[in-house]
Order: sequence, then structure tokens, then C-alpha cells
Amino acid sequence: MPKSRIDPTLKLITKVLSDKQGEEMQVADVSAITPLTEYYVIASANNPRKLNALKESIVEELEKNKMAIHHTEGHADSGWIIIDAYHVVVHLFSEEERKRINLDDFVLKRKDVIKL
Repeated sequence: MPKSRIDPTLKLITKVLSDKQGEEMQVADVSAITPLTEYYVIASANNPRKLNALKESIVEELEKNKMAIHHTEGHADSGWIIIDAYHVVVHLFSEEERKRINLDDFVLKRKDVIKL
């Protein structure tokens, strides 16, 4: 069930992605399918430099606002970066890697996932 109050970490991450022009952003409440996190945020960038800039901007804003980051994984050249902020996991993809991994279909089209 969607939360009536927007989570501050989720709000910050989606604002950064919007401000920095992350492409095709999708947000979902995945708490019904995994005990590890509450939200997935999925976004793309059209080149490795922009992908890295999105990651750096999110990490910088989370740290500046004293919001916890468990870890980051991946790098821009691989086409997939994960930012684990405990209850919010961000998946940043190159356009090609996003199509190949197809996390959108795997997660977002499930009936027990609430797309926000």
C-alpha cells in the first residue's frame, strides 16, 4: 500500500534525478516482494559521463543531508550502478544495459509491486 507521507530519502533521490535530467525514471514500492528494501528507483543516462554524474550527485546530496548510504556498486563503464541507501535502492543504467537487464519488466510489471 502506498505510503501517505513521501519518504525523505526517496524524495531527495527523485529530485536529484529530475534536476540532473536522469532519463525514464521509474519508482516502485517493492516492500511486498523483498524484505531488503522498500523502494526501487530506476533511471537511465545516455552516456557513461552522465551516468557517473548522476551517481555522484545522488551520493553527494545524501551525504550532505546526513542520509545513510550502505554502499554503491558498479561503475559507469559497466553501464549499471547501484546505490544502496538501505530502504531505497537506486539502479542507474546506460540505455543499452537497461534494455539488456530489463529490470523494468522483471519488477515493475508485477502485480504485487506498487508503481509510484
